[in-house]
Amino acid sequence: MNALRIGWRNIWRNGRRTAITAAAVALSTGILVLTFGLMDGMKVDTMHNITHLVIGDAQVHGPGYLEDRSFYKSVDEVDLLLKRAGEAGVEASPRAYGYGLVSVGKKSAGAMFWGVDPAREKAAFELPKKILHGKFLSEEAAGRSYLGKPVREMVLGRKLART
Repeated sequence: MNALRIGWRNIWRNGRRTAITAAAVALSTGILVLTFGLMDGMKVDTMHNITHLVIGDAQVHGPGYLEDRSFYKSVDEVDLLLKRAGEAGVEASPRAYGYGLVSVGKKSAGAMFWGVDPAREKAAFELPKKILHGKFLSEEAAGRSYLGKPVREMVLGRKLART
């Protein structure tokens, strides 16, 4: 008990030193709380973006796809998988991923290509709603033709379009 009384008296012996120490502790605690809040918010936003824009809650890949990401290693019976997902109340969208080179004139850049079903993509993911300029793929593009050639559409990311 004596030690507590001596410590209490010592705190108030030099009020300026105590105020500076208390201010430093309060400032550093505030910075830590702010930092942890920002980190937690970034984590929540990242998880939301990954699950609602890009990956979803689960993925189904063809055998061996994750080892070399070959465009040719696809899933068999996609329609059956989509039907079963729908029966379970899960929104699902088939995608084909591939990597390649995009070029215009003398400029070129590596790119990741996503082949999607526009109607299912709109139902399962938020990505079609995030287009800033232009529009997302139309659902009837696959069935249209112009001068005997099929109409093809694509959406470019901002960075790839700038390049």
